[in-house]
Amino acid sequence: MTEEEKRSSANQARFLRAYYYHELFRWFGPLVITTEPIDPFIFDSTKRENLKTTVDFIVNEFDALSQDGALPDRWEGSEYGRATKTAAMGYKARTLLYAASPLYQESGVTWAQAAQAALDLITYADSRSLHSLYVAPGEPNKNYSRYFNERANAENILVYLRDPTNDLYNLFPAFNPWNVNKELTTVPTQWLVDCYDMADGSEPIVGYNADNSPIINPASGYNEQDPYKNRDPRFYQTILYHGATWPNVNKGRATVDIRTPNNWGSGYFLVKYLDDRIDHRDGGTTSMNFIMMRYAEILLDYAEAINEAENNANARLMAVEQLNRIRERAGITNPLNAADFTQATLRERIRKERRIELCFEEHRFFDIRRWMIAKTVMNKPAIGITIRGGQFVRSRLDNRNYSDRMNLLPLPVDEVNNAPLIYQNPGY
Repeated sequence: MTEEEKRSSANQARFLRAYYYHELFRWFGPLVITTEPIDPFIFDSTKRENLKTTVDFIVNEFDALSQDGALPDRWEGSEYGRATKTAAMGYKARTLLYAASPLYQESGVTWAQAAQAALDLITYADSRSLHSLYVAPGEPNKNYSRYFNERANAENILVYLRDPTNDLYNLFPAFNPWNVNKELTTVPTQWLVDCYDMADGSEPIVGYNADNSPIINPASGYNEQDPYKNRDPRFYQTILYHGATWPNVNKGRATVDIRTPNNWGSGYFLVKYLDDRIDHRDGGTTSMNFIMMRYAEILLDYAEAINEAENNANARLMAVEQLNRIRERAGITNPLNAADFTQATLRERIRKERRIELCFEEHRFFDIRRWMIAKTVMNKPAIGITIRGGQFVRSRLDNRNYSDRMNLLPLPVDEVNNAPLIYQNPGY
C-alpha cells in the first residue's frame, strides 16, 4: 500500500470505530472508552465513563474526521459507499442532537451546538452540490418511494449497500397472490397512518379522546369512512391499505381487501423500500439498500435543534424552511407558515415530520426515548383498522407496557458484576 492508501484506510477504520461508539451510545448511554485493545481480564481498571466524557470522545472523533483531507467528499464506482467527510459531519451532528436531548442532558451539550453542526453540513453540502433531496426523473409522484430503490444518489450520506434483491416482498399481505411464504411481518399501526396530513398540508386529526378515538379537524375534509382520500403523497408510497392496488404481483395486479377472511394484522402493510416496477413474486430484483443516514435527516436535525436553541421568530423561520424543503419534495401543495407556530407547537410539528419522513429507518425507536416521551407513547395500545358492517372501525391489537428504565438498555450483568468501575443503567 502507498502511504496515501494507508492514511485513507486508517481514517476509514477510525470512522467505523466512532460510528460503533455512536451506536452504543444511542443504546446504552455512557460507555467504556478506549483507543487501544483492552485486556478482558483487567476488571479493576476497566471503567465506564460518564456521559460527558463519552459524548466528547465521539464528537471529537467525528470532528477530526471532518477536517479537510481526512476523508474525501465522495467515492466513485466500486468504492462508492465508503466513509466520507459529510458522513463524519453528519454523525457528529446526530451525536450532538441526541446529546442535547432531555434523556442525555448530563452530557452538557447545548441545542445551539447541535444546530450549528447540522448547519455546517447543510452549508458545506449545498455549496459543493454534494447532497440534495432526491427527485425521481419524470415521476414527481414517486419522488419519495423511488429514492429507496436507487443505489447511488445525492441524498445518500451513508448507506448499507446490498446486492439487487427482492427479499423484502414478505412485507406484502400474508396470502396469495402477494406473499407465497405466508409471512405477516411489518404492519404499520393506525397511530402512524393518522400522522399523515391531507394533500394540502392540513392536519386531519388533531388529538385523541380518552378512549383513543380521534379528534377530527373538520376544516381538513378528512372523513373517517373515506380515510385514505387526498392524503400526504408519502402515505401512498409507504403504506398498503384497503382498496390500494399494487401493479406487479405474481404476473398481475392485486388489490387489498381487508374484508376477506385472512390474517390482516393491523389492516396495513409496509411498501416503503419495495419497487412497484418489478414483480417481487416473479423474481425481479431491485436496489434495496438500508439507509443509515440521508440528507433529509440532517435537515430535520437542524430544524429540531434550531427551534429548541432559540425561541424566536427567526429560528422558527429557519426550522420551517427545512420542513418545507422536505414537504415540497414529497408533493405537498401548501407550505407551512412559520408565523403560525410557537416554539412548542413547532416542536410537535417537527417530531411529526420526523415520524413520517423517516419511518422504518430506525429513528422513531430512539427519538421517543431521547425526547423522554416513550412512556406516554408506548403505554398506548396498538391500534389497527378493520371493516364491520361496511364501516371502518378502529380495533385494539394488543396492550403494551413501558417503563422509564427502558429508555436505555441494561448492560450485561456479568460485566457489571465483574468490573467495579462499570455501573448499571438506572432501573435494572
